[in-house]
Amino acid sequence: MILLYIPLFALLVLLAVASLTTRSLTGAAMLLGFFSFVIASLFAVMDAVDVSFTEAVVGAAISSLFFIAALMRMPKPTGISRPISPGDVSPESPKTSGIVLTLGTLAGFGILLMLAAAAYPDFGSSVNPAMQHVAPEYIERAYDDTHTPNMVTAVLADYRSYDTLGETTVVFTAGMAAFLLLGGRTRKS
Repeated sequence: MILLYIPLFALLVLLAVASLTTRSLTGAAMLLGFFSFVIASLFAVMDAVDVSFTEAVVGAAISSLFFIAALMRMPKPTGISRPISPGDVSPESPKTSGIVLTLGTLAGFGILLMLAAAAYPDFGSSVNPAMQHVAPEYIERAYDDTHTPNMVTAVLADYRSYDTLGETTVVFTAGMAAFLLLGGRTRKS
């Protein structure tokens, strides 16, 4: 299993360097989405499937959509900062090729997410690892440990309170960032 960590970590470093050095904002957004997908794969290899799925959905899919949506709302550049070379001219318009590349990348991520979800055990199945070890322990000890009558509240607020606080902070921060990027401007009448 540890042999999978090394290539995944190397790919993370490569993607980080590529996203920081690319001159294309759209390319950087897609590289960061792929970076998040590789991190999700790394979490899955480390048996943190819940964190892996959350990272794949929020980090790879939704964040990529927000980045691309924000880039599409940016004003187009008015001048060229460097001379155009023959390699810069494309038979397609930049907008069309960017949209096709973006949609293709997002479709690929969607297919990979569906394939990953299909490989999970059936929800609520008694053969799930969580049903074999974790759930019986919570059911048996939750009330004695927490004195909370609701088992879901006991797990989220007592056993995993820091994790829940962290997740809530991430979701709030992402929501505020999306609001500020996409719709936070006040309009003057």
